[in-house]
Amino acid sequence: VDPSTAFIDKGGKKWSIEHYSKMMMNRLVRDVYQESLIQFTVENKLRFGQITSNPTTTDKCLNWQNKYVKFFDSDPAPLPSYNELKASGEIWHPNCVHLLVPVDIELVDIL
Repeated sequence: VDPSTAFIDKGGKKWSIEHYSKMMMNRLVRDVYQESLIQFTVENKLRFGQITSNPTTTDKCLNWQNKYVKFFDSDPAPLPSYNELKASGEIWHPNCVHLLVPVDIELVDIL
């Protein structure tokens, strides 16, 4: 990484401007998509989503691929919520490529 076009984050990792910009753009697009999706679920009274799968995943997201989650913390379903998982850092980290897709199914079909 060329020091004249890079910076070091709090963890000591060097980032090229190109790599950091790509990561940030991907994150922003994903976050806007996810927030739009949550609005869609409210409007359509959907409760659950499924995390997408990516064959190149090798990080901690791997454990969450194809899993179902509830969209809202207040939902009594015995599933993790979108907010809980996002806050955990186990999925939807800055370089994450996974999305949450709404599914129109009943809880009994998931469990």
